[in-house]
Amino acid sequence: MKREEAIRFMNLSRPLHPVSTRKQYLRLAKQMHPDRPNGNKVAFQKLEEAMCMLRDAYDSPLHSADVFTDDELRDIDELCEQYENSDFVFN
Repeated sequence: MKREEAIRFMNLSRPLHPVSTRKQYLRLAKQMHPDRPNGNKVAFQKLEEAMCMLRDAYDSPLHSADVFTDDELRDIDELCEQYENSDFVFN
């Protein structure tokens, strides 16, 4: 799966942010999980593939430099630090 296809499949908007991407992933995973009523194994596997593609892209320093401004990267670092220092759980 290509990056653009992953973005479309997860119905994400630009600029991409790791926090909003993860929230959207969790929302879609709840809907598509094969153990849920009306779940879809094929769609869930495609969602997993899309998330892996985007996660790998976020880990790439070249991608981060192209997508996020310095201020946005500082905000993301701040949010990640707050998340790591709390008992926050996505619903």
